[in-house]
Amino acid sequence: MLLGEVAFSDDVINSTQLLRNWGKWAERASQHPVTFLYKGTPLTIISRNHISKLQRKLYYTYLVFIFGQESIEDNIDKYSSLPWAKYLSKPHRDELFYELLAAYKESDAKDDWDIIQNVLDDWKATAEVESSPVLAKALLVEEDPSKYVEIKD
Repeated sequence: MLLGEVAFSDDVINSTQLLRNWGKWAERASQHPVTFLYKGTPLTIISRNHISKLQRKLYYTYLVFIFGQESIEDNIDKYSSLPWAKYLSKPHRDELFYELLAAYKESDAKDDWDIIQNVLDDWKATAEVESSPVLAKALLVEEDPSKYVEIKD
């Protein structure tokens, strides 16, 4: 099986079929890619929304892969994928990587890339705290719970 056959579960038609039933194929292309052959060259009609989803998936795939590779090499000066990760402790970088893998799997299954972005945002905030001892001390100070204000819905 060719990569194109795995990547695309599309209809493959010839240009005559496309021209004769343009409306039908345009409607199909709004749901999933349609490939037609033009002088032997496969050309694909694909919705911009579908392209956008593929682009986000490619971005996060690359990000997780490169961060994983950088984590294995454990050279904190070379965190090009997530520059802020160098401020995390080694156990936190390991935890981040495992959370990224889980979030990637969930994002892919649900086709919701905000899931992995939320994980990244949370860890970036953690790195900001770990990068500043003054900020960490201010945020981690023990307070008297009796002084908390209750928020009611």
